[in-house]
Amino acid sequence: MRTRDAELRELLDAQTLDDAALRRNLRDIRLINRLLGWTAFTVREVARHVRSRGMERFSLLDVASGSADMPLAVARWAVRAGGQGRERFRPP
Repeated sequence: MRTRDAELRELLDAQTLDDAALRRNLRDIRLINRLLGWTAFTVREVARHVRSRGMERFSLLDVASGSADMPLAVARWAVRAGGQGRERFRPP
């Protein structure tokens, strides 16, 4: 198993990242999540969890959410389902 290089830094954490590069990076994250099915998977699993427990209300915390596409997709599902979800996310 490889060890993580402690010197590597995530692009979103770079002090010198300009706004245009940040927007492109966040767009790419959303695109990858959608194309690989991670957004749909996340919504489906949260929905399954909420429904199986008969929850009318729930809250979701997403720490270091990047583009926030996941909690926003869950929020859209909650509105469509008539639920009262409360999302909290903290950008990286």
